[in-house]
Amino acid sequence: MKQILSECKALLLLVLIAIVGAGHVLAVQKTNVTNVKIMVVSPKKMNIYKSYMGYLKPFDRVVVKAETSGTVEKIDFEEGEKVKKGQVLVHISTSELELRKSMAKTKYDQALVNYKLQKNLFVSSSNSQDEKNQNGKKEYIATRRLRLQENLAKSNYEFALSEYEAQKKLFEKQLISSKDFQKYRNTMEINLFRYHDACLDVRQSEIADLTRLEDFKNTLEINKIDLNLAALELDKSKIKAPFNGIVKDKIVQLGGFVQKGSDILEIMDISNVLAKINIPEKEVRYLDTGKTVSIGLDAIPGVEFSGRIKTMGMEADRQSRSFPAEIVIDNTDRRLLPGMMARIELLAKSEKNQVIVPRHAVVERERGSMVYVVEKGVAVQKQVRIGEMIRENVQIVAGLEFGDQLIVIGQDLLSNNEAVNVVNANKKIAQK
Repeated sequence: MKQILSECKALLLLVLIAIVGAGHVLAVQKTNVTNVKIMVVSPKKMNIYKSYMGYLKPFDRVVVKAETSGTVEKIDFEEGEKVKKGQVLVHISTSELELRKSMAKTKYDQALVNYKLQKNLFVSSSNSQDEKNQNGKKEYIATRRLRLQENLAKSNYEFALSEYEAQKKLFEKQLISSKDFQKYRNTMEINLFRYHDACLDVRQSEIADLTRLEDFKNTLEINKIDLNLAALELDKSKIKAPFNGIVKDKIVQLGGFVQKGSDILEIMDISNVLAKINIPEKEVRYLDTGKTVSIGLDAIPGVEFSGRIKTMGMEADRQSRSFPAEIVIDNTDRRLLPGMMARIELLAKSEKNQVIVPRHAVVERERGSMVYVVEKGVAVQKQVRIGEMIRENVQIVAGLEFGDQLIVIGQDLLSNNEAVNVVNANKKIAQK
């Protein structure tokens, strides 16, 4: 009997141990289910911003050089002074050049008077007289006088010729003597010689006419060129501002001698300023001329300036593989100064209805980028294709759909088709 009781006690002990062990196993199995947090994938707007560091420089700058050699007679500016386009800033040997211009002007005026005087000696030939040869051309009055003498000699010759021919007929009929006929013949020949001489005088005078007025005209043009050159040299002696701006450097001193081509001053235009930046070749597609950007400066904290892209370089730097770009910024109040560091930010891309998820929700595996979604209480692995990186988020262009329950915490510990507990705000919720 005692033996039977001992055996029953032992059997009962084994049953209790089995029951306790089974419960412990169930508890262990239950605690091995991974707790995760999820987010429901929904359409979001994707804004991609790009930032670049750069520096400010003047919108325009130029080093003004001397265009003539001489002594600096006058300086009409100071460093940092605002100047206007065309304002005379420096005089170089201006007094001497003004005297040269005055002398050239006197010579030109005299040449002009002489030319006009000679031109006035020309008169129009009458179309009715020797119209075939004259045809209304102009000639000197001296030539006109010789032409009148030619016409008179021609008339005398023609009259003498007609009398000679008439007397010749009478002589042939023996109605006049040989002596009388010879007189008419001599008169005709003398008038012919006189007519030829008059024609020769006219031809010689015409040849002189062709060069006389041309010489005076050439003299006038030469003096005009000399006057223009003197005026140009005088104008070059007055150094003028090429545009509205501010004088940065005054290089010359009053009384100093400068050579042609020497630096006189440096002027810059900062009514607008340019922000110089470099764009990586992969991001060039986001930028285009005319696009608006925002600018921040360490020198003026808390203030945001607006600008637009003015130029884009057409060739990348071989070492940095970046493209230069310039952004123009209004600087009417002249708060922005060349050399300041600038931070440029622009909206590179904006798209609606995009799948945007936390970057840490994506797990990298040998087969590529993966995410886990919850389907019927199980973690299902999906391969995705990544698009743009947006700070701590990433764009998913393929592999996820709107409404998917994406696991965002606990995904690193999961395997495919593993049961999970969805936890919201550190509390267990019933799995559906």
